Amino acid sequence: MQLNTTGLPREDGAPVRAVLTVAAALLVAGVGCGTTQPHNHEAVRTLSVCGTTLSRAAEVPTVQGLGPPHDEPQAPADSLLPPPYSDAPAPGEAQLRVVRIVSGCTRGGTVLVTPRNTVRTGTVVRAPDGSIIALVLIKLDSTAVTVHAYRGAVPLGRLQI
Repeated sequence: MQLNTTGLPREDGAPVRAVLTVAAALLVAGVGCGTTQPHNHEAVRTLSVCGTTLSRAAEVPTVQGLGPPHDEPQAPADSLLPPPYSDAPAPGEAQLRVVRIVSGCTRGGTVLVTPRNTVRTGTVVRAPDGSIIALVLIKLDSTAVTVHAYRGAVPLGRLQI
């Protein structure tokens, strides 16, 4: 049983169907009119590590962790990172990589990136003691880059990208 326009129940529901059909037609017509700006239906996703935003994009980059250490060079006293990337990379120009050094947020590691001339550093997430928890690297070409991480002189792991 449906309600007619007077609010009384009616068995056939004809007036209600007519009113709903007209309302639906007006709604559909109104959706296409009244705006000149295109609708952006792509959701923007945020990638954060320990409260620091690393990426806001339609596609969030994969976070890569370190593999086990293997024949690591001597640990540097301080992290040796590539120079910062000053401009946003154009599509297809560079490859964005997010490297997670440790799983927690209280204590990170010292990081060595080699070679540093074919990659740039984006956002760096640091622990309260200044050590590195995660970082964004922007590869400028296809040259293999290795990320080594240490805690003191003890190797934490490595990742080749």
